[in-house]
Amino acid sequence: MTFLSAIDLNPYRRKTALFASNPRTLHAAVMNCFSPDLHAKEKRILWRLDQSTDRISLLVLSENRPCFEHIQEQAGWSNQPSSKIRDYNPLLEGLQPGQQYRFRLAANPTRIVTQSDGKKIRAAHVTVKHQKQWLRDKITAHGFSIYNGNTTDDETEMLLVTRRDRLRFNREKARVTLNRVQFDGVLTVESPELLRNAMLNGIGRGKGYGMGLLTLSTS
Repeated sequence: MTFLSAIDLNPYRRKTALFASNPRTLHAAVMNCFSPDLHAKEKRILWRLDQSTDRISLLVLSENRPCFEHIQEQAGWSNQPSSKIRDYNPLLEGLQPGQQYRFRLAANPTRIVTQSDGKKIRAAHVTVKHQKQWLRDKITAHGFSIYNGNTTDDETEMLLVTRRDRLRFNREKARVTLNRVQFDGVLTVESPELLRNAMLNGIGRGKGYGMGLLTLSTS
């Protein structure tokens, strides 16, 4: 069974600010939602932090039901339960060619760059144009298409970059920088099997830091 779970965080609490600024800390909190003996059994735990002007929500995709008690105590709303856990299998198993869904994906678009000394390094795409193209280059392998209209307005409606930020945090002795890009749009299912695999395993790099989770909705 697959669960898509969500918990609303209180933006005025100190721990929420730490979670929002340090994905390594939030990753540890997410993993603590599951018993240690389940970690090896889980194929992959994907998560994403959705932020708007007045709301912050943590989404978690997992094979087992998470326990958000510690996150609720540290960063949740004290006056109300704020988590929801739902069975994601009906959506996953109901995918059919031709269906259309609204989607959201937080990703870390990167490319390989060859330096003057011949060394190859991975660098982030920094323009909206290249970030969109990064996603368009991947969609066939992941079983869906995005309408590419003849006008700018058509394309804007079907694929938007709705948020971009840069995360800097320490990992052991190294300083890590990640460029997070949030894509929103409308997709068409081409291959249910490939799309299902993308939803379960994520897209792109940085999955341990809140990237790669592709979610679908009908509204």
